[in-house]
Amino acid sequence: MNLMKKLSIGLLATTMSVAANAGFMTIGGAGGFTAAETAGGDNITVVDGGSTSTISWGTDIGYGVSSLELVDEPMQSIDVLGQNYLLSTLTHYNNAIDGGASTYLAAATITGVLNMTGDFLDSGFDVPAPSIPTLFDIKFEETRNLVELEHCNTGDNDEDGIAGGPVHDHGTKCDDRFDYTVDGGSFPFYIPVSIAGLDYYLTIFAATDVAGNDVITSNRFWTEEDQNTSVYTFARLARVPEPASIAILGLGLLGLAASRKKRQA
Repeated sequence: MNLMKKLSIGLLATTMSVAANAGFMTIGGAGGFTAAETAGGDNITVVDGGSTSTISWGTDIGYGVSSLELVDEPMQSIDVLGQNYLLSTLTHYNNAIDGGASTYLAAATITGVLNMTGDFLDSGFDVPAPSIPTLFDIKFEETRNLVELEHCNTGDNDEDGIAGGPVHDHGTKCDDRFDYTVDGGSFPFYIPVSIAGLDYYLTIFAATDVAGNDVITSNRFWTEEDQNTSVYTFARLARVPEPASIAILGLGLLGLAASRKKRQA
């Protein structure tokens, strides 16, 4: 989801105001796994190193264990409007493993912050803009890929949400999936920004390609057996069209507030 990060948007109550110099602003994500557990309820060890955070599970039967790896990109300067700037990459390595279903990954949490900096109006030096807390929750469904393909999932694992429905609704019976949420919702989300007195909005979204063209529109992600897949999280800055800037931002914030109230009900 960071696999794409599931960003918990403690959305800014007020619009940030920064002045444009060489670039519009700088932005970067920093986070890692803070919790992960197996279907048997055991904690999975998190391995952090520099900008990389990894969790692994299962017994290696010659192909390597399965894992999720999160890599955060360095802070980047947003210099061009409408361009995609990579924040993080979350990769799932799906290998044939053993150890029984109770040893498979069941859930994981990524936490971190989305940092933005710029020259605030009326200040002669750089100061940090408010950081936005991030929370990316993953619910994982590992198929029973013990040794051979015929040992993969053969029953209804409720992938269609209907008990007794199709056995498997994607690829082979050994494909794994995970569902994720971003602050209880999904990508994309929007942050209003005021730069040199003009209204902009920052879009945070996820895609399945490193260029950011294949945008993910649902909260479900698949990885084929013996393959790896990545979710890329991006930021993109754009001007709010005039003269409707206030109306658009107002409607967006009202919609977000309404959705949060509905989730809390």
